[in-house]
Amino acid sequence: MSGPPHGPLRRLIRAFGFTLLVLVLAALAIPLVGLLPDDTGQGEALLARRDPAAARPFFERAALGGSARAAWQLGRMQEEGLGTLPDPEKALALYQRAARMGNRDAQKRVADLLSAPRPGAPNSPSPGDLAQAAAWYMRAGQRDDNEARFQAGLCWQDGRGVPKNLEKALLWFTRAARRGHVRAMVQAAETYLALARDPLRQKSRADHLSRAHGWLVAAAEAGQAAAMFRLGELRRDGIWPDARPGDDMAWISKAATAGDARAQYLIGQHHERGEGVDAFPLEAAAWYRMAADQGHVAAMMRLADMYFDGQGVFRDRAEAARLREAAGSADAAARAALCNLYAAGVPAARDYAAAAVWCRQAAGDGDVRSRYLYGLLLERGLGTPRDELESAKWLAAAAGQGMPQAQYALALFYLGGRGVIRDAAQAFSLCRKAAEQGLPEAQTLLASMYDEELRSTRNYAQALRWYRRAAGAGDATAQFNLASMFGKGVGAPADPAQSLEWFTRAAQAGDPRAAFNVGLLHLSGAVGPPDEGQALDWFLKAVRAGDAKARLMAALMYQHGQGAEKNPREAFRLARMAAHQGVAQAQAMLGAAYFEGRTVSRNLPESYFWLCLATREPSTEFDVARAAKARAQVEKRLPPQHIAAIRERVAAFAPRPADTAREDDGLAAVPFLTAPSGAAAPGQAADGKDPEVYGIF
Repeated sequence: MSGPPHGPLRRLIRAFGFTLLVLVLAALAIPLVGLLPDDTGQGEALLARRDPAAARPFFERAALGGSARAAWQLGRMQEEGLGTLPDPEKALALYQRAARMGNRDAQKRVADLLSAPRPGAPNSPSPGDLAQAAAWYMRAGQRDDNEARFQAGLCWQDGRGVPKNLEKALLWFTRAARRGHVRAMVQAAETYLALARDPLRQKSRADHLSRAHGWLVAAAEAGQAAAMFRLGELRRDGIWPDARPGDDMAWISKAATAGDARAQYLIGQHHERGEGVDAFPLEAAAWYRMAADQGHVAAMMRLADMYFDGQGVFRDRAEAARLREAAGSADAAARAALCNLYAAGVPAARDYAAAAVWCRQAAGDGDVRSRYLYGLLLERGLGTPRDELESAKWLAAAAGQGMPQAQYALALFYLGGRGVIRDAAQAFSLCRKAAEQGLPEAQTLLASMYDEELRSTRNYAQALRWYRRAAGAGDATAQFNLASMFGKGVGAPADPAQSLEWFTRAAQAGDPRAAFNVGLLHLSGAVGPPDEGQALDWFLKAVRAGDAKARLMAALMYQHGQGAEKNPREAFRLARMAAHQGVAQAQAMLGAAYFEGRTVSRNLPESYFWLCLATREPSTEFDVARAAKARAQVEKRLPPQHIAAIRERVAAFAPRPADTAREDDGLAAVPFLTAPSGAAAPGQAADGKDPEVYGIF
């Protein structure tokens, strides 16, 4: 009978049994491990219970053990300040660690952070940052992160971190779009449209347009309002020839209803202008309001105008100001528009205090017209204290950007030494730059510099050339000066016909001096036979504009019956206007009228007053010596006290500017005489038998 095994056999049996026990225990432990959370899981559980301090050690331990998710969680805690102070740079380092370990969320977050400016990294993102970001977006995209695919497409499209390449951009956009990324659908469509515009790809144009249409429709069907608007835009622009009439507005209407602010603004414009619908300001204002509430700047500005004018809404100037303030705070172009509106818009909207605020901001933005307008506000002290130095600075900034109006204004500063040191050469240079850009007033000033302003630049041929250019552009001053040069034979042979043509143009543009000269040319017969009727008509045009010399000439013509029947009363009225403006010959005429007592009652003190004024200074325009004899004759008939009082009046006299609204003030008190038998009634023409009214001359 055999006994238990001894020796080596027993040891072998024991080893086999021990190994079997270990294997059984290991097999039992495997399912239990799945039931017990690891460090990452425990950390996430604690984080879900809002206990980041307790979660951190678990994440740190798991990260040390190689858990990419734990490293990502640590990065998120560091970025969001969970249980610690936020630290973007530390967060980025942790995300990069997790990304290298293969965490997809970390890869995309690293790319996001590297693509944007970071507080602790001056001059970020650097080219190296952008290159890394593009690489991480592509790695995350390859691991099915759809947003990362879209961002990778943008990198290739915009050349951020990688060379610009539309084909590669399209590849990433398409991959994201096929997985339902709506913005990627739109970008894929835009990329196909860009390829369709490429002259080197015209063979594929139809295919590119078709694919673009397909992706836009897919995005629109997914509810993307921007895609709807784009479909409407492209149909309106005729990109797809097979589009049916009205398709464009149908898509734009859908986009507006879906909330696209651009579409809402466009629908508002259609209702306001009556394009395709009846004009309905109330409906227009409602659409503008929807767009404005989303921050659409143009809608804010247009709605503000409607509130200002009470169009489609109740007038509310405060709401108009609020909308303009909001638009200006949001957009540089709106700031420039507000500067222009308040400084140079319609008179009802002008507000120089507001203009100074917005022009200063828009000037700081670099808008050239705002710099010019702000310079003018400072120069004139409108809405801001007058400051010629600061004005010159902003005008120089606008002039440096090539704005001809600013160059012209700065030239005037240099001519007058206002805000800058007087410098005729600099003024000439600036004026020439503005003139060469076609600014008529600069061309006129440049011509005047060649003509008479600066001896150092006198050149009549150049003056004539620049006056011609400005006159041809409609500048009345240039037309007048050009006519004067032809009339005097300066810079060119005398040419009365050319002189008449340009004086006539200047007169038609509203220059009373030119109208007076046209009258003189017709009266003198310098161009054709004398025409007194035409001459008087032109003198009267200048009279209505307040020209003193024309008033004198018209008075003389009515006095002598030239171009019209004699009319002593009208002659007196016109001479009275010119006399108050300081015309010595007209003053002599009034003195004679009051002395002779044929049109008005004899009034020796009044006659003496006007004759004293007429003879104060020498003149080549009328016979001052005869007027002085008349004054001496009147003086003999006045008592000394009257003479002293009248001389005080003469010393206090100052010519007054023309004021067509008040120039007949006091005329009703003038003692006009009733016409003698056979003569005209007061204020009407006398017949040919009426004696000379102003026989004193």
